[in-house]
Amino acid sequence: MACALTSGITRYDCESPAGGISEVYLLAFEELTSITVAACEVTAITTSGAPSTWYRYELNEEIGLLEATETKSVQNNSLFYDANLSFTVTKMEASKCNELNLLAIQRIVAIIKTVEGKYFLLGDERGAHKAGGTNNSSTGTAFGDLNGYSINLMAKQTHDVYEVDAAVIAGLTISV
Repeated sequence: MACALTSGITRYDCESPAGGISEVYLLAFEELTSITVAACEVTAITTSGAPSTWYRYELNEEIGLLEATETKSVQNNSLFYDANLSFTVTKMEASKCNELNLLAIQRIVAIIKTVEGKYFLLGDERGAHKAGGTNNSSTGTAFGDLNGYSINLMAKQTHDVYEVDAAVIAGLTISV
């Protein structure tokens, strides 16, 4: 059976979408029960508990990145994606250190809100992990340097990051 090649993509109007992330929502992977996906869009998220709480991180401009790299092996007939979420949290302090240590010891599911108001899901299959070696804390040297934490969550997935329908987000319990 042949695969459909494409339906075509039209070019953008006068503006291209702006890059960047404005918010990140995190949930322990063990609380994710299932997702419903139609045409690369998440139309439902089911969690255990009553209800499960997603924790929101509000980000400053231009400090967050979500990217997924496709790896295809024709010889092995395999296809997978390395998805990476990186962002910074400002101001080093004990409460943030404790919270970020909790992220380091468990698998995470993340929903990422772009500056354009779109949502994407990371870690739905096996969870995302705080990747050692790329996470750090720093006081900075100069007044303009970051005083805070650099966070990197990585997930191996069999699919690219899915877009999440905004109606799904409206039904989540989200806490700051």
